[in-house]
Amino acid sequence: HHAPEAAAEQQRLFALGVDAPARVRRMTVTEVTVNGDNPLVELTLEVRPPDGQTYTAETKAVVMRSSLNKFEPGQTIQVKYDPADRSKVTVFHS
Repeated sequence: HHAPEAAAEQQRLFALGVDAPARVRRMTVTEVTVNGDNPLVELTLEVRPPDGQTYTAETKAVVMRSSLNKFEPGQTIQVKYDPADRSKVTVFHS
């Protein structure tokens, strides 16, 4: 279950974050599931901001089990990052 501040943080990032592609470097499926059978995954991402400098960030995301293959290492996903604190990244759900 998400702490309320985590949910608020996500809302803020969706509103203010900058879109960027990110390549998945590592994905760990945790034991936590949300809303039935949607696993919480821990992701290590190589974020590629539009202004250039690629960097590594870690985040967690709740993913539909049927979509886990989209988060395999080597895949590229869409994220939003906080321009004021690039370590804060949230995953865009398709």
